[in-house]
Amino acid sequence: MPVVRFQLPRSAYLAVLFLGLGLTPLVRSSTLIPLYLIPVAVGIFVARRATLVDAQRVRVQALLGSRSVPWVDVRGVLIRPRGAVALVERGGSSLRLPYVRVRHLPLLAELSSGRLPNPAAEGDVAVLTDGQTDEDGPQIS
Repeated sequence: MPVVRFQLPRSAYLAVLFLGLGLTPLVRSSTLIPLYLIPVAVGIFVARRATLVDAQRVRVQALLGSRSVPWVDVRGVLIRPRGAVALVERGGSSLRLPYVRVRHLPLLAELSSGRLPNPAAEGDVAVLTDGQTDEDGPQIS
């Protein structure tokens, strides 16, 4: 199965362009030219930050590194406020999945080969909301 990439849309580069253009009036001398490094850094962030999901693992890329979690180490998902999604690992730690939202849970369930429940098929999602533990609410599958 192919790798699915969750990231900002390409139109985010327009914001980077406008940031660079907006800095232009401020750069009146050669000593202020390093201000142009700000939009360059933001552009690199937009290009690099993503969540990559395939049948074997979930990989989160950050600006300066990445972290992979095999599906066998995933206990379930954690739904955070405003629809953010995090993986709950066997050890109890959670890994936030940038740009993955609740509406993407059926796709995650399909990519996990059944290790995560499909909320569209089951009707009741076995997830924890932020602040809940296993004893407080639904069981993590």
